[in-house]
Amino acid sequence: MERNHYSIAALTVYYKRKDETVKQRNINFMIVRPKKNICKPVLEEVTIAVTQQAYDQLNIQPDELKEICFNSISYLGLMTDKEFNEG
Repeated sequence: MERNHYSIAALTVYYKRKDETVKQRNINFMIVRPKKNICKPVLEEVTIAVTQQAYDQLNIQPDELKEICFNSISYLGLMTDKEFNEG
């Protein structure tokens, strides 16, 4: 079975609604990769995916987004999908 490196990113999305109030939401995002390192292209992929997640789940339009901040990235370990899901 293939093993991957699992990490979780904690992000804060800042957005402005039509009434001009700035709001924020915290979003967690799993990163599953064959390599342990988290490089710039991975961060860009996470940013794009979180933008989509904010739209799909929270109805935040892309033009309402003001900033996406990475608060932390925590490494969870090298494991198979089964090990991750079942412990």
